[in-house]
This record gives sequence, structure tokens and C-alpha cells, in this order.
Amino acid sequence: YANWVRNAFQKPNRFFITSMEKTRKVGFLLFSFETPDTIRIELLAVTDQYQNRSLGRRLMALLEEFARTRLVRQICVGTQVDNVPAINFYHKQGYMFRYGSPVYHLWSH
Repeated sequence: YANWVRNAFQKPNRFFITSMEKTRKVGFLLFSFETPDTIRIELLAVTDQYQNRSLGRRLMALLEEFARTRLVRQICVGTQVDNVPAINFYHKQGYMFRYGSPVYHLWSH
């Protein structure tokens, strides 16, 4: 995931919402616009020390508020089928499973 995040900073159509504790980033949400009215969440991460403190929920709420101001009609998110904690998190936030599809990555070193 570190490469994914590093590469995202190089792309003009990727956006971050970050959560800071003093001068340290403790969480972020990476997203992009698929269309003018559709946002795709690409990655949501919270450091281990800050897990279970509603930080992920607050990042999602900030994204949803941003989406409302931009008249976005839908927010989509993808995660691995075996990432049960993430699936449960998104369900708890009110997101519903719509479809599944395979995605392949080639990580060059």
C-alpha cells in the first residue's frame, strides 16, 4: 500500500483527507472522482494506535460532507472480499454491497 499512496501523490485526480494529531498524520482517506457525480474511495487507513477511536468514521463523514457540497450522487468503495473488518466497517457506515469483480495488481519492485 505504501507504493499506492506514494504514486497517488503524483496524480492530479487523487485527493486526500487527512487526520492529524499535533504534527503527525494518524489517518487518511484517499479518493478520486470517477465521474463528476461519483466518488471512489481508494484507501482508508488509520494507524494502529488510533484504531477504534471513530477516526475512520470521522474521515468518512468529512468525505460525505464534501460530496454533498459537490452534488455527488454516489460514493463507491472497493475492498478485498476477505477483508472482513473493512466490509463490516463500511456496512456500519450505511454502505451496501453492490457487486464483486476481480482486480489484479502488478507490484514492481
